[in-house]
Amino acid sequence: MSNSPNYPFVGMISLLHKNKLWYFVELEKILRLSRNEFLAQIKIIQQLFPEQIQVNSDSIKLLQPIALFTQDDFREFNQTHRLQVEVVDTCLSTNNLLINRVRNNSKIVNYQTIVANEQLEGRGRQGHHWKSSIGNSLILSLAWPVSFLQDVQTIPLVIAVAIGRALQSFNIKAQIKWPNDIVIGYQKLAGILVESIKYQTNKILIIGIGMNFNSIDTDGDDYISVLQLNPYVNPIQLLTILLDEVERALVVYLENGFKSFQNEFNQWHRDIGKIVRITFKKEIILEGIVQEVASDGTLTIVDLKNQRHQVATSDFSLQVLNT
Repeated sequence: MSNSPNYPFVGMISLLHKNKLWYFVELEKILRLSRNEFLAQIKIIQQLFPEQIQVNSDSIKLLQPIALFTQDDFREFNQTHRLQVEVVDTCLSTNNLLINRVRNNSKIVNYQTIVANEQLEGRGRQGHHWKSSIGNSLILSLAWPVSFLQDVQTIPLVIAVAIGRALQSFNIKAQIKWPNDIVIGYQKLAGILVESIKYQTNKILIIGIGMNFNSIDTDGDDYISVLQLNPYVNPIQLLTILLDEVERALVVYLENGFKSFQNEFNQWHRDIGKIVRITFKKEIILEGIVQEVASDGTLTIVDLKNQRHQVATSDFSLQVLNT
């Protein structure tokens, strides 16, 4: 079991997810730690996760899953998938980390996937900050090469569908707020940020996903977490299923386009039939009733004069008026 240098206790957390109760002597042996090293890690875990860990005199138990990962957690996944996962302890932004690798040509970046245990300066759409603290969020970015001629404007919508499919595996029925927020009603569960960068003769899509896993990071009524919806979700299983769904969706999308996902997107689209207001920099652009997302990914809205409009840019902000 490999531990990370900045957070050596992640190896212990990974083991705790595999059993309800561990005795100290068992963990010390597997982790190859002295008693002093082991107790030092226990102390840190108790300080960071007081509500998720129960420590007894000779045993330790995980009361609630914690979103921490080791490289070993993805060994089997990496052997069977095109995407290749690399776990990092901490970074400013997983998207920026991959973008810098492309620019520096320092590593082969095609299909590289970064999973971070902590992200200090996460970014969302329109420059929004994605809040996350250690152990409470699923944070990842992946690099997928495409041709310059490939139309990939609807990629964020496809990734939203892939996330919805993964959550269904855990009996979480999510919805999509156009174009790419994963929500439960009017509470945000996950977000997507897609960027692209030139690489040799192609371009590489950098696809970032942030998901609230523990309610500690979801203070307020605007957010919700995975564990609030299903307290028994194993974060390692969720992340591997999510990556599998994303990989499969990208393969299908690049062969067939958004038409393979349009119906599913509309089934999960939260705002169909609702009255919405579209604004840009606080200026009202349009008000009307949402009809559907069209085959090109645009949002169809019928205004109060019964005229149809196709909203094509996610730079606009959308507000539901009849909640």
